[in-house]
Amino acid sequence: MVDYKNLSMAVNICRQLRDICARNGIATSNSRNDTVSIRQSLIQGFFINAAEYTKENEYKTITSRQIVQIHPSSVLFNSKPSCVLFNELVKTAKTYMR
Repeated sequence: MVDYKNLSMAVNICRQLRDICARNGIATSNSRNDTVSIRQSLIQGFFINAAEYTKENEYKTITSRQIVQIHPSSVLFNSKPSCVLFNELVKTAKTYMR
């Protein structure tokens, strides 16, 4: 389920970032095996879009403590991860993370 257009855009953005780093003398490194740093970077950049699983068996956003649920179309729908990072909120009868 990978969209070619979105993947091409991601490759283009990666090239742009690499060029910006090279122009400004910022060293780049390969983090393929360092998933902790990658996850920390994502959470730091998108902390507003993070939610955690609570003792009340529900997810609450980190910043506003709004009750949200995993969208039924998500691959995480049948699992209960302790923390999730979402892209958008969809409000119907319930508020879903996608």
